[in-house]
Amino acid sequence: MRLRISHATTYQYNPPATGVIQILRLTPDHHDGQYVVEWHVDVSVDARLDMRRDAFGNITHVFSHGPLSELTVQVSGLIDTEDTAGFVKGTTELFPPGFFLRTTPLTEANAGMVAATKELRDKAGADTLEFLHA
Repeated sequence: MRLRISHATTYQYNPPATGVIQILRLTPDHHDGQYVVEWHVDVSVDARLDMRRDAFGNITHVFSHGPLSELTVQVSGLIDTEDTAGFVKGTTELFPPGFFLRTTPLTEANAGMVAATKELRDKAGADTLEFLHA
């Protein structure tokens, strides 16, 4: 399926901003089942968009500008997709899954969350996919 995407966001600053720095994460990447045919990122100010990848591998566009009272960011493009039954493979992953599953002082599960997860795990049995869809 071919998708044509168009999106615009306008920011208004009152009083006018003396300067802005924007990191835009609005650009899709190729992976199994998704091919970016064309993609455009435009801003309403005269600024150079520097394309980079962030620490997680996402495509970003960075710019700074000012002073300004209004800024519009427009993105558009064509994406070819294929049905992969909900599975996303072939993405740019810079960290192993365990990196995102670890507990930190700000992400500790309380007793209720642990109990709910155990209940869902018990219902799913050995079927990991069913557990992940619960």
